[in-house]
Amino acid sequence: MLKKISVYVLIVMAIGSLSQVAGAAAVGPVDPVTKYPVYYTDNNGVSVAGPPPVGDGATAPTNIFSPVIASNPISVPTGFGDEYFYWVATADRNIFRTRTGRVDVVFGLEAAYGTGVPTAGQQIVFSRLRLRAALPTAGTYTFDHPWGTVTFNVSVTDALLKRAINYTWDIGVAAGNFNAVIAQGGDVLKGFLIATGAPVGWVGDGVTSTTVTGGSVRNLVKLTGPAGVRLDPATNANFIQTDRFVVSGRKVAAIPTPLAADRVTYTTATSFIDIFGTTAAAAVVTVSGAGVVAVPLDTLVATADANGKFYKRVAYSTAAPPATITLNVPASPGFTATTINPAVADVVYITQADWAGGLLTVAATSSDTSLTPPTLTAFNGATPLVGVVPGIFAVAVPPASIEVRSSEGGKDNMLTHIVP
Repeated sequence: MLKKISVYVLIVMAIGSLSQVAGAAAVGPVDPVTKYPVYYTDNNGVSVAGPPPVGDGATAPTNIFSPVIASNPISVPTGFGDEYFYWVATADRNIFRTRTGRVDVVFGLEAAYGTGVPTAGQQIVFSRLRLRAALPTAGTYTFDHPWGTVTFNVSVTDALLKRAINYTWDIGVAAGNFNAVIAQGGDVLKGFLIATGAPVGWVGDGVTSTTVTGGSVRNLVKLTGPAGVRLDPATNANFIQTDRFVVSGRKVAAIPTPLAADRVTYTTATSFIDIFGTTAAAAVVTVSGAGVVAVPLDTLVATADANGKFYKRVAYSTAAPPATITLNVPASPGFTATTINPAVADVVYITQADWAGGLLTVAATSSDTSLTPPTLTAFNGATPLVGVVPGIFAVAVPPASIEVRSSEGGKDNMLTHIVP
């Protein structure tokens, strides 16, 4: 796994630059659950899918990613820990090595976090070119990769190190700006390398070393040293090269339209259902359900992540609100239809959470005021208090806050008021 997220060149000086991407590279809409783009498209029109990952990271076919951090609420919905590769290609280390030792070549399009740990608002996607190489002598070295060439001046001191060349170029490291990798010229978006014989639906299985296609300049890597330097352990030539890589990434042909229900609640006094949600900015969402007439939702409010927020109040004609409703976005160019069935819950409002002398008084209301109103239960953290709300509960130590949950799915939180 690749932990360091930065733009840096250590030990050596890199001469030259990585040219800008021009053409059809594109970023898809942000998934409302994972908070990462659904896909990225390279200049060749190949789209690779974002999280959650598929596979176990070791058995073909698989995405490459770090394990979920079970205790982290940001990590769990994404299906990975602190990094996930939309696409990654590593040169075959059994072939691409110098007489002095191992060479690591990694190219990737990576999802990670600016803080290094899963943190809300710190989601980033960047491209990576990495070369680490042990070398027998000082001099000028050139590295030809699938999208260009980089030159290094290696000193005598550098050559004595385990990594005479230790070069990483990360592009697009900007929290929340998922277009930065394109705007700043991430080379991998000029053309993802695609493994020969990749499984259907994949650009590479994440395990097998194969030849590749897709590079904008070449489909191999080559490291060349000064004339007369014995670099290749087999031939003593002054260069090493390979056209074999292990590639991982899932192809995306038709993209599901992002769609999530942020809140779906009812009020019995008016027989209304209030619907709040998130979808692609240009999408048209319709709602239907038992006793609900299918209608389009209100105009979206665009958000910074290329999605849109929507809201609609609809009436229901049945005696009780439906348990669920159906939200649908039809297919559009480049997107497949998406349908979800969120539960319909009541709205709970806590009106009192007072603690004094070991007694906690809790009161709350529900938007369900029918003849058989829902049961309201108070929670101290994850522990339910014995009895129903409104009520007085024996609680020896005042909790920082109280949550009240309804049997109809609604809930609310309030900070506890300590009575003097």
